[in-house]
Amino acid sequence: MTSEAGVQMLNPVPPLRNAAGDLGAQRVPSLSGKRVGLLYNGKPGGEHILAGVRAALAAQYEDIQFDYRAKPHAGVGAPFLDELPGKWDVAVVAVGDCGSCSSYAIHDGTELEKRGIPSVVFVSAPFTEMSRLWARQLDVPNLGIIEVAHPLAHLPATVLADEWGAPRADEVVELLAVGK
Repeated sequence: MTSEAGVQMLNPVPPLRNAAGDLGAQRVPSLSGKRVGLLYNGKPGGEHILAGVRAALAAQYEDIQFDYRAKPHAGVGAPFLDELPGKWDVAVVAVGDCGSCSSYAIHDGTELEKRGIPSVVFVSAPFTEMSRLWARQLDVPNLGIIEVAHPLAHLPATVLADEWGAPRADEVVELLAVGK
């Protein structure tokens, strides 16, 4: 629509409700003595990335505990999120490597944050920017997103665990703990 005053443009994206950019959950001082939730969304390769992260964190912290949960399908939200507060101190979600599974991985991560559980989500490179936008729209603009190469489903388990998961454990710690 034009007028003498010019063109009026409308932005279809709603404003960010969490304008301060706060994280959904307070970061923990350290992962020492914490219960780490490992949320596998069912996408091939994600379980191996989680296994690599688990092995690296277990080697770094003697008193860390792990709880592994798998979703029934990558294209839905995890149905058990309400059970996790009080059971998980932090969470690692893997893996977003397509449009719908990335959206739902981010959904799970933001919902965990809103339940007080600091979270990180592994997402493959082509879907990282979309995932950041999705987290912003879900009011957790600073959700920890760890980018991995794409594609990953065809790679051997040892490559995913030892070359993609384990080496990223320090980044996981940096995104979940304030004191590392």
